[in-house]
Amino acid sequence: MSDNEHASSKDFVLIMLATFFFMGSYVMVTPLLTGFAESLGSTHVMIGLIGGVANIVALFFRPFVGAIIGRHRKVRLCLIAGILQLLGAIGYYFLSDPSLILICRILAGAGYAMSSLCLSTWVAEMMPPHRIGYGIAMYGTMNALAMGLAPAFGVLIYQHLGYRMSFALDIFFVVVMTLLPCFIKHSGNPPVVKHTPEEIRKARFQFFLPAVLPVAVISLMFTLPYYTMQTFIVRYTEVRHIPVMVSLFFPCYAIVLFLLRLGAKSLFDRVAFIWFMLASSLSAGVGYLALVFMEGNMLMFLGAACMAGGFGFAFSVCQSHAIIISGEDQKGLANSTFYIGVDIGMSTGPFLGAMLWEYLPIEWFFWVLFLFAPATPLLWLLTKPFRRGPRHA
Repeated sequence: MSDNEHASSKDFVLIMLATFFFMGSYVMVTPLLTGFAESLGSTHVMIGLIGGVANIVALFFRPFVGAIIGRHRKVRLCLIAGILQLLGAIGYYFLSDPSLILICRILAGAGYAMSSLCLSTWVAEMMPPHRIGYGIAMYGTMNALAMGLAPAFGVLIYQHLGYRMSFALDIFFVVVMTLLPCFIKHSGNPPVVKHTPEEIRKARFQFFLPAVLPVAVISLMFTLPYYTMQTFIVRYTEVRHIPVMVSLFFPCYAIVLFLLRLGAKSLFDRVAFIWFMLASSLSAGVGYLALVFMEGNMLMFLGAACMAGGFGFAFSVCQSHAIIISGEDQKGLANSTFYIGVDIGMSTGPFLGAMLWEYLPIEWFFWVLFLFAPATPLLWLLTKPFRRGPRHA
């Protein structure tokens, strides 16, 4: 792709806005749906399914999207993804049967998987090769803003106007997300790369990129403890009677992450992956230690800030590295391979937390999560035989 084919600044702004509304629509309803399901008379099993099925669907659906994303226009795939999420959002608003709400979550999970891959791959294809890291960092910044602001909007509206009005705002977010890509001039056409017939045949049945699997493992090592912490931190502070304003943990995380990603700018394209990975491991370790010794707001805020430098920063670093080491027409497949680690971590984090909560003293909870920090660089060293080429440095 030549320089003049790269996107204009207007295109970049539009796709960043689409990213904000995409992630905002997904995370806005996440803290509300379990309570909504309970209000409909759902069983505990059904409540758990409604709460977790979207991530499970994303885990299994994403590889199929990754296999086809390099062969279709991104604007068309974004439209399909938006329709799937819109069907789910409309269902939350109008339906009152928990089984139908579960089906809506399945549709939303499929749409989420497709949207996240399409938008992030589109961003990478818009950028010149030496600016891909910066583009993915800004994509992650918009995700961080959405994760910090959208749930607060949803909860605030729920508290004053009820569940249905929160779901109405979710519908608005999805509609905006679906329409914005239609105004992007860079249509996201598949890159033109010549392949032999044998390579084309293999690509049709390729659901992950082996070169990116080590990066997916590292993303799993950051995601798993983070989502374990995210699921149980409120209950942890309640059971241990720690006097903190735990509701401020995630806004603090989002603000620090936003500032970090803005400050990093082009560093993603100039600094080797291993240094970012080591810095994020150190930051995550300090964050979990802060939560181990948390007795008030100061250590909680330190933990939140360090989580931003840990999981939050590592997410963008791993994603941009996965795309950089892939081929010109393999960015979508590289993206879906990276997300394997993220989806497994998001899906199994609550399960790991439940096991720790059930079988270990509560004082050990964050100590166990801390162990992931030193283990991550060691695991990266163990994956060296599976890494090939200088771009894997």
